[in-house]
Amino acid sequence: MKKRQNREAVTNRRRSDLTARQLKDYIADTNKAVRRCIASALKKLPYSFLRPLLRDCTSLKAIYDRALVARLSCETVGGDWTNCLPAFAALELVDCAVIAADDILDEGIRRLGKPSLHMKWGLKRALVGIEVAKSLGMVLLEESPGGKLIRTVYERMYQEIYAGQYLDLVYESADISIVTPDDALRIVRLTTGSQVAACCEIGALLGGSDRFKAKNLYFFGLYAGTLLQIRDDVIDYLDDEKAIGKIPFSDFRLSKKKLPLVLAWNMANEKEREEIAQFLQQASELTKEQKRRIIELITRDKVVTAIEGYMRNLKNKAERYLYKLPQNQSRQLLHYILELGTDLR
Repeated sequence: MKKRQNREAVTNRRRSDLTARQLKDYIADTNKAVRRCIASALKKLPYSFLRPLLRDCTSLKAIYDRALVARLSCETVGGDWTNCLPAFAALELVDCAVIAADDILDEGIRRLGKPSLHMKWGLKRALVGIEVAKSLGMVLLEESPGGKLIRTVYERMYQEIYAGQYLDLVYESADISIVTPDDALRIVRLTTGSQVAACCEIGALLGGSDRFKAKNLYFFGLYAGTLLQIRDDVIDYLDDEKAIGKIPFSDFRLSKKKLPLVLAWNMANEKEREEIAQFLQQASELTKEQKRRIIELITRDKVVTAIEGYMRNLKNKAERYLYKLPQNQSRQLLHYILELGTDLR
């Protein structure tokens, strides 16, 4: 029995290693194609003086993950992703614009070890770059086969992202005692959740999917995107800028009521709540000892277990929709991305 379990463990590990290598190849291939498509669009831009600003705006990401999930969704339903490349590049232009705007709203001064767009170009020029990036995305969308079909999805995605951003700002100024886990989850669903959902739906529709499969991929993306963002919110408390690609504790510094903090508050005793409230009041000037204490409160077993419960529920819902789709390599890679997002330990 033990030998058989060992063989199964080795087989599963090899299968996982193979899937990881396949995903790495997909990421490299997608990045290269999207980068080339965006570069071509910038070259056609009649206003050459805008190109340096746009190049910086579109280099705010190491991985074009929105295009990747759109590609995998397209291939899951049997489509040819290369025919949809302009639309997938449009999704990345929007995401880069959202990231640049997010850095402004969150007062982020660095991204991937480099100055944020507004820090390098100034706030006003950065805002111009954000609007031009979005408009360039619309141009690419119109050039795509089936572009008109997905324009409604694209616009809905943009609206939902900023509805979530607005709620995020509202809760920044709210007392943590009145913010519930459901409030925190709603923001995540409206921002990252709805964006990943739209990317999956757009990929499916451009891949020739019927509405049934497209909606299954939409809901897979909604739950997977929400799960992945929760993991990212936990990682924000990893005090290592190089590892997370942004300044640590940025959410806490701005009093953002993300799920990990809200759960830590709910599970804290009176004395611990007083500590958290005090830390939030002086969030811009936290000492190393205070940061360590915050990490201790957020990463203790009962809080992590609660977070994992939310993530497990989201994973189960995402899988329910994914398993309704044809089984192939692209669906397997979508599931592998989902599995990566559930690992907190």
